[in-house]
Amino acid sequence: MKIGGYDFNPRDLTLNLQQNTGRGMPPPIRPRTTSSSSPTYSSPTYYSYSLWERINDGVESIGEWLQDTGAWLIPLIVAGIPAVGGIIWAIVAVISEFAKHGFWNGLVALIVAAFLGTIAYFVLAFAAYIVSKVVYLLGYIFTNAWTLLITLALAGGIWLYAALKNTDHTPKHKYQPRTEQTTPAVTYYRCTANVLNVRAAATTRSQVIGTIQKGEVVGVIGIEGNFAKINWHSQTGYVSRDYIARTGQ
Repeated sequence: MKIGGYDFNPRDLTLNLQQNTGRGMPPPIRPRTTSSSSPTYSSPTYYSYSLWERINDGVESIGEWLQDTGAWLIPLIVAGIPAVGGIIWAIVAVISEFAKHGFWNGLVALIVAAFLGTIAYFVLAFAAYIVSKVVYLLGYIFTNAWTLLITLALAGGIWLYAALKNTDHTPKHKYQPRTEQTTPAVTYYRCTANVLNVRAAATTRSQVIGTIQKGEVVGVIGIEGNFAKINWHSQTGYVSRDYIARTGQ
């Protein structure tokens, strides 16, 4: 007999749990397919950064920090350190003035410290503003590696141009050809005037630098108009040609 589609034997009270098909045959059992090859797992793909990309990322990080954080942090440090030092100095100076010279001197010191502190505040605020703008513009230089390289190239070019422009191209030891020094020919003349003025230049309006006496012999080294150029006491002088006569020497 069948119970729920399964064969039941009332004699030995056994139940065949294998279900038969409509034709009295057990249903075919589908074989379990197994794959002869082990399952494969794809490994994750990692992107490898080149050295240039790493440098570029580093430069960009510096530029972002300069414009986002450095633009306010660096001016704060530049202005804050002198401000704190000035406040501490002012407090110590005012307290010392109160302690040493009394109330009124201390009050004057307090007023002076407040006045100087106000001036220092505006000076430091202006300096912080300038520094913040400089730092912010510096961030543009660090926009990426290319902008940094271009800026360095321009700065190097300007420095090189200035260095070459200021260089003296004249050789330190310039060759100078030898020139033979020739001693001018000296002709001797005798003074015929009682006293003859020796002048600094070949003109009657020039300064008188000395005199020669009658009969004194002088060496004439040249003629300039109506004056004779003479050697006189290791210097050059001029005398009138009308009052000298050539000797036989």
